[in-house]
Amino acid sequence: MIKAISFSQALCQISHIDSVSKNVVQIESLSRTGSGVIIPIDDKLIIFTNRHIVEGSYQFTINVLHDVNEPAEPKFSAELVGFSSEYDFAILEITANLDGSYFNYSNYVCNNSSDSFCFTEMGFPDYDNIVKRGDNIGLLGYPVIGNNELIYSTGIISSLKYEFLNNQRTLVWIRTDAEMSPGNSGGLAIKGNGVPLGLPTYVSRESRTGGRLGNILSFDLIFQVINNGDITFSWENFVAGQVALDFSQEPEFGEVTLSSGFYPNIFEREIIAGGSNRVDHIGYDCVGFAATKPDFRLQWHGDTNELFFMFFADNDSEDATLVINTPDGNWHCNDDAFDGTLNPAIVFSAPLTGQYDIWVGSYHEGEFINGKLLIIENLDVDDQTIDWNLTPHFGVKSLSAGFLPDPYSVLISAGGTINIRESNLGRDCIGYVAEAPDFRLQWSGNSSRLIFSFVANIPSDDTTLIINSPNGSWHCNDDAHSNTLNPQVIFHNPSQGQYDIWVGTYHNVDLIRGKLLISEIDDNIP
Repeated sequence: MIKAISFSQALCQISHIDSVSKNVVQIESLSRTGSGVIIPIDDKLIIFTNRHIVEGSYQFTINVLHDVNEPAEPKFSAELVGFSSEYDFAILEITANLDGSYFNYSNYVCNNSSDSFCFTEMGFPDYDNIVKRGDNIGLLGYPVIGNNELIYSTGIISSLKYEFLNNQRTLVWIRTDAEMSPGNSGGLAIKGNGVPLGLPTYVSRESRTGGRLGNILSFDLIFQVINNGDITFSWENFVAGQVALDFSQEPEFGEVTLSSGFYPNIFEREIIAGGSNRVDHIGYDCVGFAATKPDFRLQWHGDTNELFFMFFADNDSEDATLVINTPDGNWHCNDDAFDGTLNPAIVFSAPLTGQYDIWVGSYHEGEFINGKLLIIENLDVDDQTIDWNLTPHFGVKSLSAGFLPDPYSVLISAGGTINIRESNLGRDCIGYVAEAPDFRLQWSGNSSRLIFSFVANIPSDDTTLIINSPNGSWHCNDDAHSNTLNPQVIFHNPSQGQYDIWVGTYHNVDLIRGKLLISEIDDNIP
């Protein structure tokens, strides 16, 4: 095992990118190929890489760059030294030359070698004082698209995430906009002046905008884990479930307290699904990989018929799984809830009061999935109908002809579980709404037009508008025109009295935020 690593080691400034390129190697096992970085330590050539690249294997072929402008070629054999059960990194050691010649550590360290083929020694600084948001960053690795060539991409440090590890503030994740592709995992991230930062590990994606953010596991974290002795040596123990999901830890994406009758009856939270721990040892229908700490936590109070937990991936082709620990300590899991979908869901009848710890995993190893966790009370409401006698969720307003400012606006969260189409209010009355109105207008005076519009915060979100007018008639719209998904209803010579307004969503179990606009003059809608 390697010795503890001191942060007092002298910082090695790398003046040119080629001087560190040869330290970045390509790792081959029986089932996977990925990147790694060689760091000479304690008269050994140690390789740091991501655990998901080497999981299940003990012997590896190491491909290296004899020429930085040519593809990597097989050079060494390496063996597994150990890995972290909680964090996605592993340690290998080069043990032999593939050609059978005598392996001598000193022949391959640049300070001691007369051969032009050698590995640069590195030092590791106090990251608190040297790594800042906005710093330039470079990534080195062997992405699949590179055809075994070392690829260098650049960007900036977008954010830094610290945690306390054994009461010591430790840099865990470095986020970057630098291009990171499959196969980059386990390579090397460096600051613009050559400071080694960590291992490129995974990419967060947002399918609606196409946004990407690379996630780098820092050397600060890696060396803290090693120094604390938190290293595992056997894949068999790891696969058998030695690492348990830990509901005693604080959830990664927060928690919420909900009671029966909460409104809207759909709660949502953005989640990045996935992790490094197998969950198939937990129980029936438990599959995939999840994080150690919960992704989310619900504190539930009150009596209700049913409570639904669902996860919807932003990308329909990505396969997520769901694991929930309930107040009685039991585990509940699901992979694919419905035919034709890869999204998981779990429903509890007469749910217990107490704490629900929730993990959203990925079916495939090393995959991280962006999406929404939904918590829904009483999804099956076929007997429910909308009721204009109920108190509106987002308020009541009295307006008179000539009101200012025009338009009047109010923030609305659209959606619900009632399929308004089944109420047969009219051909254009569609979507899913809440039982009570979202908003109520008390109108007075004479005007030529009264215009109701809803503009979603996200243009690709599809909403509908349902309005009950003072004479009891229904007026509905889905899309105001062919270039928008936002709805609009216009009343000519509007009657005085009460207008009850529902803003629906085109798809079930959506919850869409936006603005309800009321105007006499402006019918423009994006």
